[in-house]
Amino acid sequence: MQNFRRWRRRNQTLRLRHKDMTHRRGRCRQVVILAATLVGFLSGAQSQLQAGRSYVPSMAPHPAIETVPGELLVRYRLPTMPIEIGQGDQHSLLVQRRQVLTTEASRLTQTIPIEVTASYPLVGMQRLTVTGRASVPEVIAQLAADQAVELVEPNYKVHAFEAPRPIEPNDLAWPTLWAMKQIHTPQAWQQTTGSHEVIVAVIDTGVDYTHRDLAANMWHNAKELPNGQDDDGNGIVDDVHGARFCGGDAGGDPRDGQGHGTHVAGTIAAVGNNRHDVAGVAWSVRIMALKFLCEDGSGSTADAIRAIEYALVNGAHIINASWGGRARSRALEEAVREADRRGVLFVAAAGNEGMNNDVVPSFPASYPIPNVLTVAATDWNDELAEFSNFGIRSVHLAAPGVSILSTMPDNRLAFMNGTSMATPHVTGCAVLVKSGHPGLQGRDLRKMLLGSGDSIKGLKGVIQDGLRMNCGKAVQKARPD
Repeated sequence: MQNFRRWRRRNQTLRLRHKDMTHRRGRCRQVVILAATLVGFLSGAQSQLQAGRSYVPSMAPHPAIETVPGELLVRYRLPTMPIEIGQGDQHSLLVQRRQVLTTEASRLTQTIPIEVTASYPLVGMQRLTVTGRASVPEVIAQLAADQAVELVEPNYKVHAFEAPRPIEPNDLAWPTLWAMKQIHTPQAWQQTTGSHEVIVAVIDTGVDYTHRDLAANMWHNAKELPNGQDDDGNGIVDDVHGARFCGGDAGGDPRDGQGHGTHVAGTIAAVGNNRHDVAGVAWSVRIMALKFLCEDGSGSTADAIRAIEYALVNGAHIINASWGGRARSRALEEAVREADRRGVLFVAAAGNEGMNNDVVPSFPASYPIPNVLTVAATDWNDELAEFSNFGIRSVHLAAPGVSILSTMPDNRLAFMNGTSMATPHVTGCAVLVKSGHPGLQGRDLRKMLLGSGDSIKGLKGVIQDGLRMNCGKAVQKARPD
């Protein structure tokens, strides 16, 4: 702790001299961290993390901010959509918003060199492409001057950060899942193992919805058939288990070819007590697979917004966001606020740069919105993982994120490290609490999870209140008297 205090004093100077910040070992490569690094088998990972070491954080320079060339996001000033409305009323309001977007776009394209490539009516936004020889800053200035425009910004680029794939184990058992014991899930399972009434949107690289340990817990769009047609009329063909939004290309197959999203989904929802592979925190739940990070691990804020909108329209109760970046997108922030208005809990990874999010924020984790629950990663010793971001104001809770075994595409399994792996432990616990209290809104669910964490000495002064999640206590606390 003395080391940490010395670092914190030094950090006051570093805040004023970011140009002098040095790279920490294993710094991130790109704008957005998918908050995960793959490792080898458990024994190999143990050699990388020394037991009983003291944690001394280090700072890294600001990662570069990249944008999708020639693309913008614009939000128009629209009347607020009520939260408590029926399906018919919601459809009517969405139709009205689509008409407004169409009208405004038609007016603006007459004088400003832009082309509409996608519309997100729920959040009142459109994705635009700059045409002709105009520059993005010029078009942003023109749009910002229009009174009908509430916000306009570039379409920020995001991508994955992970190490080479490890060799996979072939003899797996419950004792391998050390994290489940550390957060006291066996105690939680005495009360509940989840409910298929709870829907979790995993917004990530997709999910292998055919995995033998996940198939039974996948969300199914009751209005859609896998027949090559858009049965539900939402503009997406065959979105049976979710949807794909990669590079502006919307499709119905969110199958994961990268692995990160499937691993996250397994920690949340791998079927337990079935003699196969691993067990997730919630054995019964419905996972809505939303793929906005493509096979190379990259995506954009526009694609993330489209995925959030899909989740909200289709009734998700919890959103898991195991990714983030340094650019503060106001458009993405508005989408997360819409989730808050609809009572949806938004669980976000703090990031893997070993940086202080209070000083250099990571988004969406650092948005000051009451439904956002930001998660750091801990190791076997209940210490902050050496890669985890932290912050006594902006990081709310910690959970295990070192050598986490979970599902991978093609019925495989793998160990991974990261705040990406810590986040779904919290999401899964939120499912268990929500299962017993279907009426709990996102803010209340967040409050209940934070109010039941274990106070950990090594986390004091590092994250808010120094708490590591205790799922058993959270479920017990949620029981009716």
